[in-house]
Amino acid sequence: MPASKLFLTACLTASAALATLPARAQSLTTLYSFKGNATGANPYAPLLALGGALFGTTITGGPGGNGTVFKFDAKTRTPKVLHAFTGAPDGAHPFDGLTDHAGTLYGTTAAGGPAQFGTVFAINPATGAETVLHGFSGTDGASPFGGLIYHRNQLYGTTLDGGSSNHGTVFEIDPKSGTEQVLHSFHGTADGIEPAGALLYLHGALFGTTAFGGGGCGRSGCGVVFKVDPATGAETVVHKFDSADDARHPEAPLIIQGGTLYGTGSAGGASGQGAVFAINPSTGAETVLYSFAGAPDGAAPYGAIIYQNGLLYGTTAIGGTSNKGTIFAINPATGAESLRYSLAAHTDGKNPQAALIGRQGSFYGTAYAGGADGNGTVFQFVP
Repeated sequence: MPASKLFLTACLTASAALATLPARAQSLTTLYSFKGNATGANPYAPLLALGGALFGTTITGGPGGNGTVFKFDAKTRTPKVLHAFTGAPDGAHPFDGLTDHAGTLYGTTAAGGPAQFGTVFAINPATGAETVLHGFSGTDGASPFGGLIYHRNQLYGTTLDGGSSNHGTVFEIDPKSGTEQVLHSFHGTADGIEPAGALLYLHGALFGTTAFGGGGCGRSGCGVVFKVDPATGAETVVHKFDSADDARHPEAPLIIQGGTLYGTGSAGGASGQGAVFAINPSTGAETVLYSFAGAPDGAAPYGAIIYQNGLLYGTTAIGGTSNKGTIFAINPATGAESLRYSLAAHTDGKNPQAALIGRQGSFYGTAYAGGADGNGTVFQFVP
């Protein structure tokens, strides 16, 4: 399993404190602690709100230990396992979340499937019936860690590995027939290595990030922002991360707000603990909005950020007062950061690595580990 996505947090350490805006009186409630083989373990992905319920995935756990798709009732705090992965042929280890279109949930598994290189799957949220739309073979991609997006009757996604040079791909798949087409195979340093996150459709192009490549800051590079023409497969590097205080190793999807792209680097920044950045999609000009310092503000922001009420909200996987991760907010106009919550209690969970979602005045999210059983949690955060 590639180190760049799951286990890099174990190698990162929080550094000296950096003054941030004071934390405000806010609350985090653990709604559920995963039970391992019973309901899944290690939720890595953001939740999806659909029809009054929350849907998500766990990387491991379930009866076969290969991960689950679950439905969660936030009012009763009750989960229901919709599907437990078996490895072959249905896939194993879904790292990212789910995409809804016309009442069907779509997702990816990073492993398993007919050839053990991962799958694209569809699930009926009412019955839990799962269908494998495509099993990757390696030459057409391998290890899809990122989620899917739906645009103009097609699903688009990325694979971390595989393709013609084994550096990952951007692919298109027909949700009706399961027919897959490789739009772009990454070749290495110049165009990027390991696209780990989901894509963003903007101005007729698919925008994304690679965790490595680009030629800057080291042999394999510190990553790029790229765009791909879905009609031709032509790829353009919009920005490569290579300056001294630049964000590095972006692994999360980008978001668009007010014509600007925003994202996170899991490392880099002034203190090397990760950063939040802004990019002009037309020129590629980048601004580091905020650099994390470890304590008390957090480190290793793996997940995407979201825009809510004029602020950018996100999580860090480690750092904070107890080195278990944080919830933060950043003013995109000024770069001022506000530490909103530092995970501390065992019941809080630890290592949140996914974007938050806003729902009815609250934020909902997942913690990869911790909780009552050590298998991760679903939490509610009231700002």
